[in-house]
Amino acid sequence: MSEALEETSTISKRYAEALFELAAERGAVDRVGEDLEHITKMLHESVELSHMINSPIISKEDQINTMSELTERTGMDVLSRNFV
Repeated sequence: MSEALEETSTISKRYAEALFELAAERGAVDRVGEDLEHITKMLHESVELSHMINSPIISKEDQINTMSELTERTGMDVLSRNFV
Protein backbone atom coordinates (compact mmCIF):
# COMPACT_ATOMS: atom_id res chain seq x y z
CA MET A 1 0.00 0.00 0.00
CA SER A 2 1.34 3.43 -0.85
CA GLU A 3 2.26 5.79 1.96
CA ALA A 4 -0.46 8.31 1.00
CA LEU A 5 -3.14 5.60 0.89
CA GLU A 6 -1.96 4.23 4.22
CA GLU A 7 -2.16 7.71 5.77
CA THR A 8 -5.67 8.24 4.36
CA SER A 9 -6.72 4.88 5.78
CA THR A 10 -5.36 5.84 9.22
CA ILE A 11 -7.16 9.18 9.16
CA SER A 12 -10.41 7.56 8.00
CA LYS A 13 -10.19 5.04 10.82
CA ARG A 14 -9.72 7.80 13.40
CA TYR A 15 -12.75 9.70 12.11
CA ALA A 16 -14.85 6.53 12.10
CA GLU A 17 -13.85 5.68 15.66
CA ALA A 18 -14.59 9.21 16.86
CA LEU A 19 -17.99 9.20 15.15
CA PHE A 20 -18.83 5.83 16.67
CA GLU A 21 -17.84 6.99 20.15
CA LEU A 22 -19.97 10.14 19.89
CA ALA A 23 -22.91 8.18 18.51
CA ALA A 24 -22.59 5.63 21.32
CA GLU A 25 -22.53 8.40 23.95
CA ARG A 26 -25.75 9.81 22.50
CA GLY A 27 -27.42 6.44 21.98
CA ALA A 28 -27.55 7.09 18.26
CA VAL A 29 -25.33 4.36 16.79
CA ASP A 30 -28.13 2.76 14.75
CA ARG A 31 -29.45 6.10 13.54
CA VAL A 32 -26.03 7.37 12.47
CA GLY A 33 -25.33 4.06 10.72
CA GLU A 34 -28.59 4.34 8.81
CA ASP A 35 -27.81 7.94 7.89
CA LEU A 36 -24.39 7.02 6.53
CA GLU A 37 -25.85 4.13 4.54
CA HIS A 38 -28.45 6.51 3.10
CA ILE A 39 -25.91 9.16 2.06
CA THR A 40 -23.67 6.45 0.54
CA LYS A 41 -26.63 5.13 -1.44
CA MET A 42 -27.46 8.64 -2.68
CA LEU A 43 -23.88 9.20 -3.82
CA HIS A 44 -23.83 5.87 -5.67
CA GLU A 45 -27.24 6.37 -7.29
CA SER A 46 -26.82 10.00 -8.34
CA VAL A 47 -24.06 10.50 -10.86
CA GLU A 48 -24.71 14.26 -10.75
CA LEU A 49 -24.32 14.44 -6.96
CA SER A 50 -21.20 12.30 -7.02
CA HIS A 51 -19.60 14.43 -9.75
CA MET A 52 -20.56 17.64 -7.97
CA ILE A 53 -18.98 16.50 -4.70
CA ASN A 54 -15.79 15.32 -6.41
CA SER A 55 -15.44 18.16 -8.92
CA PRO A 56 -12.41 20.42 -8.59
CA ILE A 57 -14.35 23.04 -10.57
CA ILE A 58 -17.09 23.44 -7.96
CA SER A 59 -16.02 25.43 -4.93
CA LYS A 60 -15.69 23.71 -1.57
CA GLU A 61 -18.21 26.21 -0.23
CA ASP A 62 -20.81 25.13 -2.82
CA GLN A 63 -20.06 21.47 -2.14
CA ILE A 64 -20.48 21.99 1.61
CA ASN A 65 -23.68 23.98 1.16
CA THR A 66 -25.15 21.30 -1.09
CA MET A 67 -24.34 18.49 1.32
CA SER A 68 -25.58 20.53 4.26
CA GLU A 69 -28.90 21.20 2.56
CA LEU A 70 -29.23 17.59 1.41
CA THR A 71 -28.52 16.10 4.84
CA GLU A 72 -30.89 18.54 6.51
CA ARG A 73 -33.68 17.89 3.99
CA THR A 74 -33.39 14.14 4.43
CA GLY A 75 -33.72 14.51 8.20
CA MET A 76 -30.34 13.11 9.12
CA ASP A 77 -29.29 13.20 12.76
CA VAL A 78 -27.29 16.31 13.64
CA LEU A 79 -24.25 14.15 14.41
CA SER A 80 -24.43 12.60 10.95
CA ARG A 81 -24.92 15.99 9.30
CA ASN A 82 -21.90 17.43 11.06
CA PHE A 83 -19.79 14.43 10.09
CA VAL A 84 -20.78 14.61 6.43
